[in-house]
Amino acid sequence: MNTKINGDNAIRIINSGMYLTSSKILAINISENNQVLEIHVLFNILYPTDKIIRLVFTGVTEFALWHQDESASLPYVVNYKLFKLENGRIYLCLDPYDNENVVNEKDNAFLIAKDITLEYE
Repeated sequence: MNTKINGDNAIRIINSGMYLTSSKILAINISENNQVLEIHVLFNILYPTDKIIRLVFTGVTEFALWHQDESASLPYVVNYKLFKLENGRIYLCLDPYDNENVVNEKDNAFLIAKDITLEYE
């Protein structure tokens, strides 16, 4: 993927133009790179344009991701939260309890990371 955008700019672009709502999760990859936990999430953004993007979260400090279905397919994103916490970390929730840009203890499928990179063609 040729275009890479980091940090606040990635959050702004995702929240203002490449909406994750109604996107399809294609893959989730969890790995370690030099003792730093990374999570890569590949999405097919269906609206406003059909585009494949990758979000790379580095310095992951907490995550709770799961899939509970007999089918092998990964879910569509019905709603999400993506914002910067007061401590500067990035919060992504793919199954939020509410629409507020705050962490809710009832949020599901979330991660907290030090940085985010948006990658696309």
